[in-house]
Amino acid sequence: MKRITFAIYFFLAAALFGNDYYYYRLSGGTIVPANDNETDVELVDEVIIFELFDDYYTITVDFNFYNHGEAVNLLVGFPYAAGIRGHITYNMEQTLFDFQSWVNGSLVETRNTPIDVDLSDQRLYGAFYTYTQDVDYAYTKDVFFPSQQNTRTRVMYKARYGSDGGSWLASYLYGSGKGWYNCIGRIEVIIKNSSRYWIYGIKAGVPSHNRESLNNEDLNHHWNNNDLVFVLENIEPDYNDTIEVLLDRPMFDFSMFKPLPRSFDYWSAILRPNQLWYLTREQLRILRNLFYALHGYNFRDTALLNYFSSAFGSYDVNHDFNENMITETERRNIEIIQREELRRTR
Repeated sequence: MKRITFAIYFFLAAALFGNDYYYYRLSGGTIVPANDNETDVELVDEVIIFELFDDYYTITVDFNFYNHGEAVNLLVGFPYAAGIRGHITYNMEQTLFDFQSWVNGSLVETRNTPIDVDLSDQRLYGAFYTYTQDVDYAYTKDVFFPSQQNTRTRVMYKARYGSDGGSWLASYLYGSGKGWYNCIGRIEVIIKNSSRYWIYGIKAGVPSHNRESLNNEDLNHHWNNNDLVFVLENIEPDYNDTIEVLLDRPMFDFSMFKPLPRSFDYWSAILRPNQLWYLTREQLRILRNLFYALHGYNFRDTALLNYFSSAFGSYDVNHDFNENMITETERRNIEIIQREELRRTR
C-alpha cells in the first residue's frame, strides 16, 4: 500500500495539528493513511475557529462531509506530531490537550493511535539545528457515512503556541485533509483574539515562518463584529499547507532596552496600512491614543489611563498638553488608524 508522507515543519517547536483524515487499521494497533481519492466521501466544507488566549489557543473545527457512494464505515483520525529527535527531544503531545470530538452532534470517544508513516526524509527546521520526525499519532474515531447524505463531525482542542523568532505562532495543518474525494470545497476561518497579544500576520498555505511572507496581500478578509474572518474555496492543498497566525507584543512594547518613545518606531515613521489589518477595534483605539499618551495627555477615559499607566510602568500627566505637540508624522499615523477604524464600520 502506498504511504502518504505528511511533511510537517517546525520553527522552534511551532505545533501543527491536522484536518480529520481516514486510515486503515494494521495488526499490532498502528494505523496507516489511505491513498488519495480512495473514498466517495467528500469534505464539502469546514469552519476553523481560532480563539487566542494569553497562554494557549483553542481550535474548533466543524467538518461537513457528503458521501457520493455506498454507505461506508471509516476510521477517521486527527493527526498530530508526537515528537522530534535530534539534539533535543520535544514532546509535542504536551502541546495539544483537552481534545474532544463529535459526530452529528454527539460526543464520541477518541483513541490516541500511532501512525505507521515514513517520515525519515522530512526535516524540522529550528533556529540552530535540524531535527527529524520521531513518530506521528492521531486521535481516531469510527464514523458511519450514509449513502447520498451529509455527515457532520467536530473536533475541539487546546494547544500551546509555537515560537517564530521570538513571536508566538498559532497554526493549523489543513493539508492533511487532502485525500478526501475531490478538493476541499470551502474553508471558513474565524479568528477571535482574546489575548494580550496583537496579530501581525496571517498565512494560508505552505509554512513560511517569517514576518514578511505572513502578510498575505491576496488574503481577502473581513471583520464580523470583532472576529476576523476569511474564506478559502476549492482548495487542493499540499500535505504541509497550514494556516498560521503570528502574534507579538503591542507595537510599543518591543524593546527591553529603550524606553518610550524610542522603543516605538512610529512616532517618527509612517505606518503601513497592512500593519493594522488584523488588530482588533480596541487595539486600534489604543494605538491611536498612544500618540497622545506619548505627550502626557490627560485621558478622561479611565480605561485608557489605566492601560497606559500599566504599559508604561507609570503615567505622568502633562497639564500643559496642547494639540500643537502632535507632530506631522504622528498626525499622519493617527489618520491612517482612523481610516482603518472607519473601514471596520462599513
